[in-house]
Formats: sequence, C-alpha cells, structure tokens
Amino acid sequence: MSEEKVLELAQGISAEVVGDRYNTPGMADAIRRAGAEGIVLLRNDDDVLPVGDERLALFGRCQVDTFYVGYGSGGDVKALHKVSVLDGLEAAGLRLDKELSRSYRDWCGANPVSAGEWGRWAYSYPEMPLDEEQIRRAAAENDKAIVVIGRAAGEDGDLSLKEGEYYLSQDERELLSQIDKSFEQVIVLLNIGNIIDLSWLSDYSHIKGAMIIWQLGQEMGHAVADVVTGRISPSGHLTQTIARRYEDYPSSAYFGDPDRNEYKEGLDVGYRGLYRTPERILYPFGYGLSYTTFEITGRGLSEAHGGFVMGAEIRNTGRRSGKGLAQVYLKKPNRSPELAAFAKSDELAPGESEYVELFIEKDQLDVFDPDSCSYIREKGDYGFFLGNSPIDLYSRQGSICIDRRQIVKKCETITESSDQLKQRIIDNMPDEIGTASDQRIDFSSVIKGEKRLCDFVAQLSPEELSDLSRGEGPMDSSLSVKGNTGVFGGITERLRSRGIPVVNTSDGPSGLRINYYCALLPIGTALAASYNPLLVEQMYEREADEMKHYGVDIFLGPGMNIQRNPLCGRNFEYYSEDPYLTGRIASAAVRGLERHGAAACIKHFACNDQETNRNRNDSCVDERTLREIYLKAFYMVIRDAHPKCIMTSYNKVNGVWSHYNYDLVTTLLRREWGFKGLVITDWWMQMAESPEFPGVRDNAYRVRAGVNVLMPGGLGVDVASFIHDDNIERTLTLGELQKNAAEVLGFIRDLKRDQDYGSCL
Repeated sequence: MSEEKVLELAQGISAEVVGDRYNTPGMADAIRRAGAEGIVLLRNDDDVLPVGDERLALFGRCQVDTFYVGYGSGGDVKALHKVSVLDGLEAAGLRLDKELSRSYRDWCGANPVSAGEWGRWAYSYPEMPLDEEQIRRAAAENDKAIVVIGRAAGEDGDLSLKEGEYYLSQDERELLSQIDKSFEQVIVLLNIGNIIDLSWLSDYSHIKGAMIIWQLGQEMGHAVADVVTGRISPSGHLTQTIARRYEDYPSSAYFGDPDRNEYKEGLDVGYRGLYRTPERILYPFGYGLSYTTFEITGRGLSEAHGGFVMGAEIRNTGRRSGKGLAQVYLKKPNRSPELAAFAKSDELAPGESEYVELFIEKDQLDVFDPDSCSYIREKGDYGFFLGNSPIDLYSRQGSICIDRRQIVKKCETITESSDQLKQRIIDNMPDEIGTASDQRIDFSSVIKGEKRLCDFVAQLSPEELSDLSRGEGPMDSSLSVKGNTGVFGGITERLRSRGIPVVNTSDGPSGLRINYYCALLPIGTALAASYNPLLVEQMYEREADEMKHYGVDIFLGPGMNIQRNPLCGRNFEYYSEDPYLTGRIASAAVRGLERHGAAACIKHFACNDQETNRNRNDSCVDERTLREIYLKAFYMVIRDAHPKCIMTSYNKVNGVWSHYNYDLVTTLLRREWGFKGLVITDWWMQMAESPEFPGVRDNAYRVRAGVNVLMPGGLGVDVASFIHDDNIERTLTLGELQKNAAEVLGFIRDLKRDQDYGSCL
C-alpha cells in the first residue's frame, strides 16, 4: 500500500458530528481535578502566586487560542466544549484588564489560526503585535502581568531545533522583552505538550513565576484558574528532566536519523544520564513546587512479601493546604539512582500530616545481563533514599547488601540471529486443533461458557480463520458506531452467522475519536505529572462509562512509549522518561477502563520514540537497554493491570518491523510475560518477506510472528496466502491459523463477558 493511501486512512474519519451532546456523569469534574494536579510550578519568587485581588494584565494569544491537546489521532476528539485560559480566568472572577483581553479576543478572531496539514503541524502561532503605549498603559493600570506561551506537537512529525518549535519564536521573545521592561512582577504560563527550551527564563529579570500548565483537555481554563487562584495548590512534578541546553540531553546526538535510530546512550535516558553532570540540569525529574511546604520524614525500611516497604510521614509545614509527594529512589551498585516508589498525600491543612507506605518490588533490584541472558542481582550495596529528585536525595532509609552475584531469572534472548530464531519458531509450532464436532456450535454458547472455544475453532474453514486475522477495511465502518477507527471479528456475513460479534475500536488516549461529541481528556504527560494513579484511574472509569454509552469496545490507549528525547512529536501522549512512573500511571489508566467492561489497548510496542519516518525507521537498541528501559513499563502494566489488548508500533526494532517481530510478540510478550490477550497492528503495515521462511510474507509472516489482527484490514488482504499446505517454508499451517483465531475469539469472549456481567478485575 502506498504511503499516500496510508496517510489517507490515518485521517479517514470525517469531521461530521452526529447525535446530541452527552455529558458523561462525573467526567468534567474528573478531568478538571486530574488536570489541576498535573500542573507543575517551576518558580515562585516573592510568592507572586497565587493571585487574588490584584489587577492582572493577561498577554499571549494562547490565552484565547489555547492548545488543549496535541495533534493527530491521539487528540482529534470532537470535544463537548473547550474552556480557554482566558475563559477560565474570567470565570474565576479575577480582575483582568478588560481592554487588553478584549483586544486579544478581537485580534484572534480576525486572525484565525490553522493546525496545518497532517504531519506538518503548526507548532506555534504568531503573536498579536503590541506597541509601547499599550504596554505602558497596561503596566500603569495593573499590578502583575501573566504571559501565556503556547507550543504544540503532533503525530507523524518531530519538533526541530528552530524558533517557534523547540526555541522561542522572535514574536515571543519580543513580547517577553516588552513586558519585562514595564512590569515588576511577571508570571509565565507554559501551555505546552512537549518540553521546550526554558533557558530563557533567566534572561528576564522580572519573571517571578513560571508554571507548566500543559494541555489539559476540555476543562483547561478551569483547571488553570483553580491553581493560579490558589483554590488548589500546585502538586504536579516533572516526569522529564529539563536540561539547560538541548545538547545536554543524553540522546541529543543520536535522535532524528530518518532511517536508523541508534540508541547509543543506552541506559542513560533522561535523568539516568544527567545524574553525573547535575550542572547540565535546569529542572530535575521529580521537581515541583507548591504554595506550601512539606517535611517528609522516613520511618524506616522493612522487608515484606515480594519486596520492601518504606514508611514515610508527609507533614504540611507551610501556611496553605496542599498535597505532598514522597519519592523513593533506589541506588544499585554502579548505577544512577532510579525512581522505585512514590506516594501522594491527601489534601493536608497547615500542620497536618499523613503516614504513607511505599512498596518497592524485589525485582526492582534486578538488572539484565546480556552475556548470560538473565536478570541478575549484582554483588554490592543497594541504598533506598527519600528524595525530591534523583539529584536531591536527602534521607537514606535503609540498604541491603548482596554478598555474591545472583542469577534471578533465565530468559530467551530477543535479539538472536535469523538461523537461531527459525529453529525456535519450528520448535514452538502449534498443533492443529482436533476434529470438528458434527453439531454446529454457535459462538454465543462459547461466550456463555456452555461450549469450549477449541471446539468452536475446529469448525472454522481456512477462509474464516483468515478473516478473523484482519479488520473489515477502512475506518468508519458501517458495521458499528459512526466514526469508529475500524472493526474486526464478525466482519463477514458468514462469521456473523456463527454468532461472532463485530468488535470496534476508537482512537485514544485523550478521548474517543468518533463522530459524536465526546470528552477531551488531559494529555498523558499532564496525567503522569500528577503522580496520582488513583485520580487517573477514576478519570478513565468515566471514560469507560462514555465508551459504554456510545457502544465503543476498544480504547486505543494509553500510549506509553518512553520520552527519550524532547523533540519526539508524540511525547504529549506518553507519560515519562522513566519506565517505572510510566508503568504506574498506565496501569491506573488500564484499570479504570477495564473495571467498567471496556478494553484498553496499550501502545506502541515497542520503541516508537521518534515520529520522523516512523513507518520505516529502525530502532537499534541493545537487549539490556530494551528490557530495562523501553519494555519495562509494558511488563509492569501486563503484570499489574492485565490489559486485554496491545498494539505493535510502526517502526522496526533491530531490523524487524514490530508487526513481524516474533521475539517481541511471542518469545517475550506471550511466553516470558504470559500475556493472554489480543495483539493488533497499528493502522496498516509494511509488506515484507520472512528472512527465516522466504516463502512466507506479509500477513502470513505477521500471523506466524504472533500478531493476531491487521488493522484496519480490508478485502485486499490475500486470503490465499493464508491457506495451509503444511509446508512451513511457504505458508502457514492450519495449527497456526487456528491458534491465531483462538486468541482473537478468546479476546472477544472475555470482552463480551465483562460487558455483560461486569469486569472480572
């Protein structure tokens, strides 16, 4: 399929909106609370924040043309409403300069913005010109200036080191210079999805306050107003390190090659690499201020079943209410500190305290040894610290000493040569399912538990087995909710006559991408910055309720790739540079979705950490780094939250496209991790021939790798290539087709049971 056709399909849902506006009960409040808790206060000199009765001059066009989410499939939601920063601050009753705000509304209305074309997004907007007289008047009539600086990012393209993208535009610099000359107290609100250069904050002597307000979905303005006014004290913390210069990021020299993306920094991702040179850090991972202060006191470390428990008391020592965060870092022998646990308090009044317990899994001690292909525990001292960040470890709470190197778990390698891989595929070839019963079995009886799945699969013809391995075709299928992203399962009359239902999908993770008005959620980075898994879980429970209302089965999210580099265009969908934090927040999202009967589809498996040439780029990463950084969060979610579905990525991993990668999908995901759910492709895939079995190509190659369903699929899929002749060098065996169908149908069975009877979680 041509790249043009793929692009057409990627944008294949029309802009038409149908149906009435449905407000999912509790959703708006959940979005607003989650958004407010993700806001990160970077600077608050002279207690310039929160604001109260002061007269305020609000600058920057993004107060009106606010960025609510990033671009692409992950943000293309037909939102119920959108509350801009200006709307939210006005609704909160702040004393804003009405003349200035009216000027911005009028100018923005007369100079509308465009998001740009797919993959060629507008990352920033031109600013409204202001003359010196306007600035002087505003300064004379107001006490403080608030400046909103906005920046977008988007799918299928990365930011570049240009003004208006990673760096401030000339318009923005000129605006800040004008304001800094005339105001004594300036507050900057950063309406961003990706981390951008912030070295300029020190260039302006009167910037007293700086806050990352992210992109918070439909309730954006209200959430920002809650924090700016002090109704809610900021409690967000950074999920990424902000370096002084782009060149200081460990991945900076290795990111962006269109063909071969070499992960030469290895384990030194983000704070792990910058830990040794703290002078290169502007704001560290885990950093975040509050309007109050906290004292966090450790209560010691004890061993517990499966790990260790650290007790801590979080005490509010300031003059305002707020939520405090306890962070635990683990220092392994010859390693940088790693986030190992965190716990956020409830709202604490001044002088109030809360005791929390932080659990550290014992396997967090382990590292991967490529020579023995094993997880091991190195000999030496393991220290457990409370800290405000990896470079601010203030209290050692305990340690354990391992007196000899221990092999904890032996693994199969996932980077073998083609010859070794071929033999393992042959050794694990599935058997055929036995002879079909003479009595016709309807799939509804399998869902009810009256008949066995294997007996049903034994009745299916090769053509039916083949149809179960693909979606119906284009997005917005007529078989399901208007504007769906694609359907599979009962996509033919013959399959439906057997009782197999149609299963539909909708893009996420910031809301349902269907042709109905739906809730627009905060971006992933903002949710992770809350460090509040319970809040994230509760919001996604409401999302599952909305899915039920519209009849949506699978939510294509959460996105949980690692924020390896700040330029990655899709970072806003992802959570963190840290795999542990990513795993905790993604697990909460999955639990919320699946508790109410929906299916989450975690993505993109794996190493989709660059958007440039994403369909052909090769992520070249050694096995230690792959397992410890880029796969760890996926493992945590599968272990802790049991998602029903996972999506492969577009890119290659070590020379093999993810949708053909037997080692990732079968060796690791299914055999080592025990995943029992469904594996689907991202939308379309690259055609290729198997190096191990040269006669097997395209969809047969995919099914042999263990990837169950090609999405969105279509009638153009070559069914003949799936029909077996028992020559594994040329085609699939019947056993492979049956195993694939059994995994698809097992997913559908479990999904429908949960929808009918409530989730088993």
